[in-house]
Amino acid sequence: MASRWTLLPAVAWTLSYFVINKIQGYEFGLHFFVVIVGLAVTFGIGATLRKKRWPYLIGGSLGAALAFYAVTNTGSWFLSEQYAKTWAGWIQCQTIGIPGYPPSWMFLKGQIAASALFTAIFLVGQRRFVRSEQK
Repeated sequence: MASRWTLLPAVAWTLSYFVINKIQGYEFGLHFFVVIVGLAVTFGIGATLRKKRWPYLIGGSLGAALAFYAVTNTGSWFLSEQYAKTWAGWIQCQTIGIPGYPPSWMFLKGQIAASALFTAIFLVGQRRFVRSEQK
């Protein structure tokens, strides 16, 4: 029963992502599937970390952030006409991005910081919750 409920956040996010993009005027396209694949990869990483100790969870969180970044940026490189379809174009996509926009590595920096911070917060909260239930 619990395993069915683990999909609820993923389904809710996917539906809201589609609706919000429609409201903002973005068309449904392949980029939508790239993000879903990125999330599926991170979900898979998280699923392998069940019942693991905190160092694995922190490492998995950072690994999931890197994986999501690599998957979605590679999808952007593949789908965008603004990147050359060469090794240099892929490196540009992963590092500096499209001229006139903030460098793509800044997104990765924020994603890693947020993943580390929120994973640590959840771990501390979980530890305190378990201790309070044991009393």
